[in-house]
Amino acid sequence: FTADLDQRFDVIVLHDMREDLDATSRERLRRFVEGGKGIVSVHHAIVDYTAWPWWWQEVIGGHFFVQEQPGFGPSAYREGVDMVVNPTALGASHPVTREVGPLVVNDEAYRGMWHSPNIQVLMDTTFELNDRPVVYLGPQAGARVVYIQLGHSDSTMRYPPYRKLIHNAILWSAGRLK
Repeated sequence: FTADLDQRFDVIVLHDMREDLDATSRERLRRFVEGGKGIVSVHHAIVDYTAWPWWWQEVIGGHFFVQEQPGFGPSAYREGVDMVVNPTALGASHPVTREVGPLVVNDEAYRGMWHSPNIQVLMDTTFELNDRPVVYLGPQAGARVVYIQLGHSDSTMRYPPYRKLIHNAILWSAGRLK
């Protein structure tokens, strides 16, 4: 994360798995988020910066526990499962999920994650191998943060409604979609 990150970009899209950041990168990323810039965190990026509690508790609003931690067992995943993800009442009218509709995907399920009580869920599922929230807005006041759990399989990435969801999330997080 460069020194001029907040001047060069309106949104950062994460689809990686990096457990921590150095102090300088943390400071720059925090300035970016607190300045009202956008973050779209996709799929296994829920594991990003888990050594930094501010990030997963206040920004992303979720945590997939790779290993057991005090008070939390390890989260679970299962690849190649069919599930349906539906807009919630909020998601039915939110710009991120506009014209996306229900998603019927073969992707990876996540169960046993921690979710902030302050997230705003836009899409959820009742699939028993997955936690209920699937697409949500992060809890950081003034920030434009979207987490999208889906995005493991090639078929999901090529699925037009999923691509619309990603497109909308980027535009909304950048402040360009009302």
